[in-house]
Amino acid sequence: MLNALKTLMNNIRSYISSKRPWRAMAAMMIALSLTAGCVAVDESAQVIQAPTPTPSAVQPIAGGTLKLGMDQNITTLHPLKTKNRSVMNALSLVFEGLVRLDDTGKPIAALAEKWELQEGEDGSLAWVFTLRQGVSFHQGGELKAADVVYSFNAIKALGEGSYWSAGLSGATACEAVDDYTVKIHVQTPSYAIIGGMNFPVIPQSYYAQRESDPLCLPNGTGAYVCQSYAQQEGMKLAANESWWRPRAKFDAVEVLPYATQEDMHKAFELGQLDCIDTDSVLTGQYQSASLRAGAKEYTAHTLDALIFNYQNTLVQNEAFRAGIAYAIDAKNIANTTYQNHALITEGLIPQDSWLYSNQHKAFEHSKEVALAQFQAAGLSYDAQTQTLRQGGLPVSLTLLVCDDISNPYMRYAAETLQDQLAQVGITVVLDLQGADGYDKKLKEHTYDLAMVRYTVGATMDWSFAFDTESPNYCGYRSATISQALEDIAQQRDEKGYKQAVSQLEQCFVYEFPFISLFYRTNTLLTQEKLYTNDTAPLDLNSYHGMDKWMRTP
Repeated sequence: MLNALKTLMNNIRSYISSKRPWRAMAAMMIALSLTAGCVAVDESAQVIQAPTPTPSAVQPIAGGTLKLGMDQNITTLHPLKTKNRSVMNALSLVFEGLVRLDDTGKPIAALAEKWELQEGEDGSLAWVFTLRQGVSFHQGGELKAADVVYSFNAIKALGEGSYWSAGLSGATACEAVDDYTVKIHVQTPSYAIIGGMNFPVIPQSYYAQRESDPLCLPNGTGAYVCQSYAQQEGMKLAANESWWRPRAKFDAVEVLPYATQEDMHKAFELGQLDCIDTDSVLTGQYQSASLRAGAKEYTAHTLDALIFNYQNTLVQNEAFRAGIAYAIDAKNIANTTYQNHALITEGLIPQDSWLYSNQHKAFEHSKEVALAQFQAAGLSYDAQTQTLRQGGLPVSLTLLVCDDISNPYMRYAAETLQDQLAQVGITVVLDLQGADGYDKKLKEHTYDLAMVRYTVGATMDWSFAFDTESPNYCGYRSATISQALEDIAQQRDEKGYKQAVSQLEQCFVYEFPFISLFYRTNTLLTQEKLYTNDTAPLDLNSYHGMDKWMRTP
């Protein structure tokens, strides 16, 4: 019987190897049923051991110390005053806001449990936030509404000196209704301001006494408590045992100081740091077989764009602008200049944002379509000389570029764009300027085209780019876009706000007042044994979700 079974099993193996998976499964089930029905067993036959079960994946473990990096030469650790990326990333472990942002940048409850819009009898508007009760600051004292008011007023007093001021641009005042209720007065009901409520809340009693000490120990409510700081030693953090959320998995975090980014990268290569946040376009080198590093890209709040000077009558022609748009290959620029560390977009909202709508794609690179658009604009293409002509004269445009020696990638992108427009017969003359000369020429409108980098915050507020009193360098005016922006400002809830932003996107793609190229992406590099639990980094909060991180044995 056993020999017969062996023969049967061999025949089935041959059958399995030659048949489709579902038939193979059926054959295996037949074999198992026949084997189960056998009652006569040859006791002298060799016993066949069952295969050893495959061990499950190695489970990550909590505890231990996580090592991060930061700039050594810093001037402040005050969370409302610093604009240093490495410091802001580290302080995101210590401080919290009324809201926090999820993986898509959507605001969700944090120190505030809920919020609602209230309208006074006089027509005044205010967002009312209800605070969590029982939340403690690391150095003692319960979170109260007065601390939120103090933080708000400090940001307003700093103005552009605080990164967080842009998110509060629509707010006029903040008051404490009671210990656990905060009222933030606003000019318009726009739900967009909720995203700006992620500013760090600091304790009034602690920071009011330390205004003259910019390097005092950070004191917040977050996942980690700052125990010490020294310029040569960095910051030492310990898990907050009294956190209102589940305790962080790592017991401690050391944020070590480095004089340069190169030094920090080298420390990561040597295994001295568990992860680093970098905007370098050369991060691929860290994913070699020898380093086996993980890499998580995330979108920075900076959009690279090509703007037009609308004092130039040629660019006022919509067909001409469309021809430029079709002639540009943003994917090629992102690949050759930034090694694909960029997120292509044709609108204003990045694709990984909760506000993104995928129904507005407009342009696909095509030389033929570009030339057809130029022809519609009244231009002609001379195939013999390969030049685009207007009234018999070659079309030539100046492209203004900020030429930063320490970060030459904008110039590299402009050079690639120059080559692409040459393919449709346009001569582009690069006007390379230092920061001061660049700003002066933008304001004076002494250019035809300009490469710009727009910085937007969590609110994704684009009104500055079209406002008559803001840095609307291209000078574009549109009643349709102005109305779309006004509609956004009037939205009182999440759903209406998202729909209004989608409408703005549709207007933008239809009119294309400037050409969006891509959002730059940064990268969080992690060592192989660091388990990040599928969390997603965020701009200026690249350790987002770090309370869930662990290490594998």
